[in-house]
Amino acid sequence: MIPIALLDVDCNLDRAWLNDLAEMLTVVSQRDFAKPEPHGYGVGAIVRVAQNSGDIAPGEWVMAFISHPDVAGALGYHDVTPSGQPLAKCFPFLDDESMRSVTASHELFEMLANAGLNTSVVGPDSVVRAREPGDPVEALSYPFKCSSGRTLNVTDWVTPAYFSPPSDNSAPYDAMGQVTQPGQILPGGYQILWDATQHSWTQQTNGEKRAYRQRMDLLGTTRMVKRNACGLVPPGHPQVFTNIIDVARGEKPANIANAAKQGLGAVWAKASQGKDWTDPTFTLFMQEAKDARVLRGAYHFASGSSDGRQQADWFLSHIGPGMGDVLLALDWEHNPDTANGDMTLEDAEAFVSRIHELTGRWPVLYSGLDFLLTHHIPTTSVLRNCPLWLACYGPEPMHVPAPWTVWDLWQYTDWKSGPNDKVTYPRDTPGLGVRVDRSAFRGDLAGLRTWWSACGCASASTNTP
Repeated sequence: MIPIALLDVDCNLDRAWLNDLAEMLTVVSQRDFAKPEPHGYGVGAIVRVAQNSGDIAPGEWVMAFISHPDVAGALGYHDVTPSGQPLAKCFPFLDDESMRSVTASHELFEMLANAGLNTSVVGPDSVVRAREPGDPVEALSYPFKCSSGRTLNVTDWVTPAYFSPPSDNSAPYDAMGQVTQPGQILPGGYQILWDATQHSWTQQTNGEKRAYRQRMDLLGTTRMVKRNACGLVPPGHPQVFTNIIDVARGEKPANIANAAKQGLGAVWAKASQGKDWTDPTFTLFMQEAKDARVLRGAYHFASGSSDGRQQADWFLSHIGPGMGDVLLALDWEHNPDTANGDMTLEDAEAFVSRIHELTGRWPVLYSGLDFLLTHHIPTTSVLRNCPLWLACYGPEPMHVPAPWTVWDLWQYTDWKSGPNDKVTYPRDTPGLGVRVDRSAFRGDLAGLRTWWSACGCASASTNTP
């Protein structure tokens, strides 16, 4: 569940109302919105009221209530901060008091479903839609009875089935059961669509507005402007680069040279595991990647067989000289080898500290979302210095566990599972000849090269054409 703080910036809203709103958003998001796809989006929230801006915890998303809109006429919108942290803004004094909770729930659901403002879905009609679940039905709402006795209104929202219906039509298209077909826009609603001819996002309505929400047509426009300003990613846009693979001995005979001719940008190869095992194909993969002039990375698979410092020394001894352009990573995840078990948090910290001690750079940390959540890593951990390579097969992770606030790389598929949007996030690697894991980077290939160098690989930018 995503931790979210309600912050009254300068509105002096009734504290009891805010407490009731927090209760409503928590209950409805966890009970309904967090249902597994296609009935829900698989993510909910734990919402509380913050005392002030100093009361915001690290990693906590914020819904701010602000008296004066920073976008003319907007009732609310969701955005991302410069560091990539999701943020919602609500402007309650432009809204009817009875409808303020509708705007708040609208922004919460859209922030949960499209945290990075970069998720779109190709529907069965081949139309590309931004995954904004509140927009098509935003004129509809239903009551919620708080424990205090107050009744607040919750916005209607469309389910994932609205964007990509299951073959058996087993899921409703919206929470209130009012939508009768995928892609339908109800009176007072709108959609954000990708116009391939204009290469831009456009807004579509059904031409009808309800009187009490007449401002919503302006709100829709201002949301569009804001999203375009902060980078709603066009489908297939190089702002999300996904031609990054990782390989080990099971992936031979991968044809890296051929894949490089078709856009392969980076190769991670397994180098070692524990304190006494090395991958026999590592050196070959590294040479092939170097010859193909693609970015190179090496990872060590963590084990509970020995302490972290020993494993770091073993890893570096296998990397050897002449690999200053190789980015290093610790693969810290569940180890199916029950004899050795998982590496502990303390040993993971010892491993990355030893790498930093010997090389002057922090390694990338690879791990799965569930694995990190179960370890409750403190915000003071040295792991916070490591760029995060997050594994999560499916929609983009809506929450990054502390001590991180954003992912640097996202392993989005093991080729079998992954996001439904296979246009933006393909599962096959052209020219490689085998199916492998793929990862995404926020940016284009030039940006990836810059990031690779910034992580300590001085020659990364020169090992490429």
